[in-house]
Amino acid sequence: MKKALLIVLFFSYLTTNAQIVKEELVGNWIYHRFESDKEVDSIGKKLMVRFFGKMSVNLTSDDNYQLSMMGKKEEGKWSFDQEKLFFNSTKGIQSNFSIQKKEADTLRFEMKPNEFIILKRGEQLVQKIDLKVDDFKTVSVDKKQVSKKWFITKKIVPNKSEKQIEMLAILLEGSYIDFKPNGKCEISILSIQETGKWYLNDKKDEIIQEKPDDTKVFWKILKVSENELLLNKGDLKEQYLFSTSEK
Repeated sequence: MKKALLIVLFFSYLTTNAQIVKEELVGNWIYHRFESDKEVDSIGKKLMVRFFGKMSVNLTSDDNYQLSMMGKKEEGKWSFDQEKLFFNSTKGIQSNFSIQKKEADTLRFEMKPNEFIILKRGEQLVQKIDLKVDDFKTVSVDKKQVSKKWFITKKIVPNKSEKQIEMLAILLEGSYIDFKPNGKCEISILSIQETGKWYLNDKKDEIIQEKPDDTKVFWKILKVSENELLLNKGDLKEQYLFSTSEK
């Protein structure tokens, strides 16, 4: 009797903690509900619904994804490894989420420690997502060339007038990224300060910035000199011109 009970419990554990196969993730996933291991008041629950209520994630078999949330869309590449789902957006940011398969048609996303979003499989599947990316001519560098404190002097984005670009430059005055020789970095943008790590990719034409929450930011290196650095954030045109002197 005791042995039979152990067998039942073992198979119950396997059912509720079944290993996720990547192919099972392909499809359209939509917001179902919010769960938390800590007490959340009614206002907090309403805010969660407001933030995530219209959330949807389309994962295609060719490893592309499209995320819709709060009226905004994000696209990029997705991958899966050891119960973690990775999103590499065309905007140059990689984020990851721990996930669990609760049932055949639901997934449990850990958004923050002890806070979860339950997604259920939807019907409106996007079969193919054509990612829009821009071509860039990058340059390879060595670590010493970029191991400096760089002040942002200009942000260059498409469809912006010169006046708008000038206004952005004013807002970004004093903002900097300090790539330290020991692989650590300090960032101050719009008075928001962050710390983290940085390193070059294998081709040495991209700076990878790691944040404390495991988020990664990818900076393509377009130009470098003794006093200037031109970077592009991600695969879409969003360029930042840096200088070693604060203007």
